[in-house]
Amino acid sequence: MVKYGLTTLKGEKDMISQTAKYLKYAFRLTSQEMVLRDAFGEWLPDQIIDCHCHCNISDHTEKIDPRLINHPASTFSYFDLQWAEQAKHLLFSGKSVCSLYFSLPLFGIDFVNANQYLLNKASALDRIALLGIPSEVDYTISMLRRKEISALKMYYLTTNPPATSLYDFFKPPILEEAQSLGKPIILHLPVAITSSMEDLLRLIKDFPRLVIILAHLGLPAYDHKDLINCYQILSEKKNLFADTSMVTSSHAIWAALVTLGRGRILYGSDGPLNLIRGIKKILPNVGQRILTSYPYHWSDKTEKEANPILPTEMLHFHWHNLLAIKEAIEKLDDNANEIVAKVFYHNAKAILSF
Repeated sequence: MVKYGLTTLKGEKDMISQTAKYLKYAFRLTSQEMVLRDAFGEWLPDQIIDCHCHCNISDHTEKIDPRLINHPASTFSYFDLQWAEQAKHLLFSGKSVCSLYFSLPLFGIDFVNANQYLLNKASALDRIALLGIPSEVDYTISMLRRKEISALKMYYLTTNPPATSLYDFFKPPILEEAQSLGKPIILHLPVAITSSMEDLLRLIKDFPRLVIILAHLGLPAYDHKDLINCYQILSEKKNLFADTSMVTSSHAIWAALVTLGRGRILYGSDGPLNLIRGIKKILPNVGQRILTSYPYHWSDKTEKEANPILPTEMLHFHWHNLLAIKEAIEKLDDNANEIVAKVFYHNAKAILSF
């Protein structure tokens, strides 16, 4: 795993305190963000489905693997339903937003109780994706059978060490059960789609009726010439969909829309990680990084100093994501309003039991 920052938090209490600090900062919109909120209020449909939103409480944060502390995914150790609802009102003022919730997936979180928390407390208008546990196949299958569960999320960072191939964390008996039940899986690839195709195509061949939602559009390498070729190959898999969570490349979103199709791209916020303020940038000999002017515990001062021309007032990734989606849709010749309605509502509604 790539080491992001140079700071190490001391323990669970330190992480919880840090999360509260970050949330306080995130929930104060800048003047530019308020302008964007108003503009997107006119562009977005009145009904929105967010198919990628993390949620758990601080009690579920047992001890996050120290190797993950300096990764941006550890920015928020918790994000409870109350915070999630406030975020909807803050970012989508005047809109009706329903969410597909699942726990933050970092190794060390109490996934059993996080799953139960969502089942007990989430609104009837929202839906729950089970956070499956690779080492607990029987538990994962029995929970997946519950009618309240709409989908299954499993993640390569829930194993120790982190998984490197799909079957290391998406165990075949669990996939067989999901296929039998007709419940979609949310698939976060361990590496970018351009490097994962052999692994992904094997899974598709082994489970041809399985509905797959490729998280983050498959972690596209934005400057990779083979991205469209990958999407074109996957377009033949009619049960494969993709969500836009944390994707800030309009080119990647455009490529997915024109290859996979307008009916197979779903909006996802990746909340609360969409509340991080920063920019993505490809750095020589390092790859894609998040650069930020705010002192998150994972931010690397040496990388910031090497890139001194950074905005002093950075935007949430929420806005970068929406701007990229809008730019991609406006490149198409189709009716933009129809595509917006599909991406932000109808496509998710059709496969996620909303």
